[in-house]
Amino acid sequence: MSQELQDYYDSKIDAHLAEVRRLREERNANCSKTKSLPSEILVMIFGVLECTFRGTRHSHLQWFVVTHVCRTWRKVALSEPTLWVDFVNPPRKCARELFARTQEAPLILQLVDHPQDNLAFLFDHIVEHPERMKVLTIHTISRPFRANLFTKPAPYLESLDILSETPTEFPPDFLGGFAPQLKSLKCNISHFPDQASWLANLTTLQWSNRSLRPHAHIYVSMDALLSTLGNMPLLQTLDMTFANYEHEVTGSSRTKLVHLPHLTNITIHAQHKSLLKMFSYLSVDNIERLWVTSCLRDGLDTGAVEPVFHFFDQCYHGGDLHYLLHEDDSLKLHRSADMNRAEAPVLTLVYDRLDVACFPGLIPPCAPRVLESRRIPSGKLILMKCSTIEELHISTYSRFDLEFDGTSPPYPSLQRLHLNKIRLTEDHLPRLKRWLGGRKSRVELILNGCTIGPEVVKILKGVTSVIQH
Repeated sequence: MSQELQDYYDSKIDAHLAEVRRLREERNANCSKTKSLPSEILVMIFGVLECTFRGTRHSHLQWFVVTHVCRTWRKVALSEPTLWVDFVNPPRKCARELFARTQEAPLILQLVDHPQDNLAFLFDHIVEHPERMKVLTIHTISRPFRANLFTKPAPYLESLDILSETPTEFPPDFLGGFAPQLKSLKCNISHFPDQASWLANLTTLQWSNRSLRPHAHIYVSMDALLSTLGNMPLLQTLDMTFANYEHEVTGSSRTKLVHLPHLTNITIHAQHKSLLKMFSYLSVDNIERLWVTSCLRDGLDTGAVEPVFHFFDQCYHGGDLHYLLHEDDSLKLHRSADMNRAEAPVLTLVYDRLDVACFPGLIPPCAPRVLESRRIPSGKLILMKCSTIEELHISTYSRFDLEFDGTSPPYPSLQRLHLNKIRLTEDHLPRLKRWLGGRKSRVELILNGCTIGPEVVKILKGVTSVIQH
């Protein structure tokens, strides 16, 4: 009898709980502030949340808590394919279920060393249906990238990132020669076909000869390099890294320059100086940023960089470069003399050893008014005979050299000398007085965070105006 009574009350309780649950669901559905929002607005809100976590590990797990808020939200989220297209580090256990939710929407894929695990079906799918690709990243560690499989058009592909352990070539029929939305390409491919129409709308290229395999590198001839660039008439940003070139790269047989009218941003990391010859065959309408790095055991002579300077002279139209920064083994030229340096450098040259004595003379727009030297191992200043420099900043934690040759003082137009975080002793006084003296007008000496005694300041005030911060 007692068991029957207990069962009776349990059934009553279950019924009441079910009624409470039903009332709560009705309340949430009828009284929610989001009840009046159309599903299109909810999709936009969920999309913002999804984009916030896109590219993170298991990004779906970060945001799809919204599918557990209410039935309406869950229904809207699960029925919108574009919310599930991110397959960068997807959770492998539910990858197929998530893929099913994408329906026919273009995908954002990152495949590392595939096919290998339970995400191999994604690789097989995009090979068969390249129209599903929107963003594709493939990094192959144990095998070459099988570019020959991608022979069908990719009408929605916007970004392609290929990194292969072994040298790989793009075949002539790659992507069926049709990828009208492709704007960004990052690769270490060894060879592009002479005619590659799928590159016609590319705006950003990152091309490296580096490979994932140690000591394995890809070599590109000058003609092949220029032919590849000629296939990209809309290119705006070019970033190329060619390391471990041990042999001289001969010039091109081309008689006509490769003209890329939209190219404004160039970064070149070339270990062998002969690769800088590419600038002799390249022209653009207006270069806004140029960064050249060449790390050579035998140094970088002025003749090797003449093609770079000539290219810059012909293609830079942004006005005089008034601010020059000499830091470690680099020279950076800014358009503005503003010491806040909020503006990125227009021209950057990174080198092992370079004779910079004639550096400004090679670039007519370079008339530096401000020179800053920071962290220079030798402590030696540059361009001491330059007549346009009015302001000099020296920032170093090591020694600095104030010696100079000749009877005329260095930087003949100097008006202000800034010394930053330098320890000045009485040993510096004779050289500093000689350095600042013998001028038509006094040079203002500004000391920022320098260690200096009052007796030294007193002596310096005899030859210059001293300001301490």
